Amino acid sequence: MKGTPSIESSSIKMIPKDYIMQALLKPVDYHSSLLVYYVYLHRKFALASPFSTKSTSYPDDILDHFPVKKVLEFIRENLNFIFPEIVALVSSQSPSYFHVNNKLLELTQKESSVKLEYLIEHLETFDDLAVALKEGLDESKTSQYINVLKLLQPELLFKNFTSFMDLLVQNYSNDYRQVWIKLYLNSPTTTCTATLKYFGIDGDYISNPLLIFDAFQNHRQLIPVFLQVLNHSSSEFRHKIRTGRTMFSNEKDSAVLTYDSLVIQNLFSIIHISPALVCKYVHQVFVDRPLCIRLVNFQGYDLDIIPTVVDLVPSMHVCIDYCVEITTNVNGKFGMTLATYLCRKYPLEKT
Repeated sequence: MKGTPSIESSSIKMIPKDYIMQALLKPVDYHSSLLVYYVYLHRKFALASPFSTKSTSYPDDILDHFPVKKVLEFIRENLNFIFPEIVALVSSQSPSYFHVNNKLLELTQKESSVKLEYLIEHLETFDDLAVALKEGLDESKTSQYINVLKLLQPELLFKNFTSFMDLLVQNYSNDYRQVWIKLYLNSPTTTCTATLKYFGIDGDYISNPLLIFDAFQNHRQLIPVFLQVLNHSSSEFRHKIRTGRTMFSNEKDSAVLTYDSLVIQNLFSIIHISPALVCKYVHQVFVDRPLCIRLVNFQGYDLDIIPTVVDLVPSMHVCIDYCVEITTNVNGKFGMTLATYLCRKYPLEKT
């Protein structure tokens, strides 16, 4: 009909993806930073549009190629007036980059004196480095090679991801975990997906977090990595649900709550592997989404782990208010046991 704008004419013009990716091959500057800002802004308006489809804006996978950390640092220093907005955009569309309170993401701040020239001089390929690290060299030599590994660009590590994962699995240590975290911070989705593929998981782990449990069931030493993948999956699932248009608000809340309770119940089944790390993860979920505390405890779990959960999950203190209801209407034995340990941990004041 004449005078009625089409979807195309009312859409914001898209800068070609190839042009953006070419610009990002160079060091971060005003041009590349503004292009990244533009993409996030374009996606924001597209998501808000009732005519939005996957073809009307940039796909999710383009975000994985952005040097987000470097761009944010550049904008903070040189384009400060848009810094709050770009942080909000990245936080809403790439939530995995924002876990500043998560100790699993702490990286060493020590500067390494080892230069990449060392690798060029002594090792011809990444496989040479991997072999050297696997050979069990003396401690000082191994330390040098690990420092070289830490200095490698993410692109090279991704290119040799299987060899790197062999090192991580066979010689797990904090040093190797830091390299994995470096990759994660560079590209969360790519790192998590590649990690799960290494363990033979190729399904939709964001919608089905039990696949993550399957991947790591025989690699207990990797639980810090496992929890980070789980955290990423949870963040992406919430983002997917909350930006979707097929559910009402209460249905979205219910979907997220069900997802969280499923994850926590399965974490409780492996709590013996690392009680402190598992409980820290659970506590953060409870703090972020308090309704989950009620649901999980009304569902109940193994009586044997109640002492550990009460002791290591500080947010469990709110369950004191639920104990009578749980005991009376849901599970008397569970409710009484929970109340006993809660009262020992948090004695009621005499009045």
